[in-house]
Amino acid sequence: MKIPKQIKLGGQVINVIFDDEMCSRDSVLGQCDNNHNKIILAKNIFGDSIPEDRIERTLYHEITHWILFNCGEEELYKDEKFVDRLSLFIQELVTQNKL
Repeated sequence: MKIPKQIKLGGQVINVIFDDEMCSRDSVLGQCDNNHNKIILAKNIFGDSIPEDRIERTLYHEITHWILFNCGEEELYKDEKFVDRLSLFIQELVTQNKL
């Protein structure tokens, strides 16, 4: 999957950017910035290259955070285990059915 520069969701445009420095500083592979409609991803962290499939998985994870936040589901938004599991199902739905 080619990582898009923008995603349209919920009537909004979410910019997808790569920022290895920020992700390394925060020790994360990605981050959802709801206040600025951005999803930030890393291609490299701590000098190590991140595999393409892991970047894609992280994108789906951050999209799931964005959806939950914008649905007003603050508790679920903060639940990393829930977000990770739900995002895997969403990723599988999209990729296995070529949506």
